[in-house]
Amino acid sequence: MNNDMEEFLDKQMENENNLETYQLKYDEIFQAHQLVFSDYIKTDEEPRRDGTYLKVTKWVNVNNENEEYAFKNISEKDKSGVQNQVTILRELHDWQNIIKFYGLTNDGNKWYLVTEWAEHGNLREFYINRKDLFNLKLKLRVSLDIARGLNFLRNVEVKYK
Repeated sequence: MNNDMEEFLDKQMENENNLETYQLKYDEIFQAHQLVFSDYIKTDEEPRRDGTYLKVTKWVNVNNENEEYAFKNISEKDKSGVQNQVTILRELHDWQNIIKFYGLTNDGNKWYLVTEWAEHGNLREFYINRKDLFNLKLKLRVSLDIARGLNFLRNVEVKYK
């Protein structure tokens, strides 16, 4: 066998090993923190978009309707991005001002990321819907909070996009 062929086969084996490692991490993420779907019921509130790709619906606990949750529908194409999000949320679950991550659940083939419900949506939605509340002082305070949050994430070595 020539050197080029050996090199090609070595790379193929390495890629297969990387795929197996990735799949193990992926499976672990989707098995950890798995919630029981029947413990929740969907509310009548209109679904909304979280960013550009995840549809978010409001659900409540069947035993306590005051406990509100955001169910983010995960499509097949979203799964790798969700894996990164879950990894970050699991690491930061006890930090103030970080949305609480509760787990993942599924209903048949549909998977959901379950987090704390944010009544007014994310910062972009809040700003768009309440621009009149954002004077210069508040904009500067929010900007400073964002900068501090990004600095914190950098210090704890969380990679974000």
